[in-house]
Amino acid sequence: MHHLVMTAGSGHDDTAARLYRLGKNDVGSDVAGIVGGVVIGIIGLIGCGVNYPIYKKMLEKGKAKYAYEIVQLAKEIADE
Repeated sequence: MHHLVMTAGSGHDDTAARLYRLGKNDVGSDVAGIVGGVVIGIIGLIGCGVNYPIYKKMLEKGKAKYAYEIVQLAKEIADE
């Protein structure tokens, strides 16, 4: 069925043939790519897990640092 996509004189014969051959690669190389992607994903999840508590602490410190000023500015705006 795939050979019907490559029509004579379309100008895209060579590209279509390459894409067709690309899809017929050895499954072993695909598995290696999937395993590599999963490993990179796990490393990313670990990084997120480590970063989140640090982010929460910094956010709380920032809120505590500026809370008074924010309330004062809100009162000034409300009084106008």
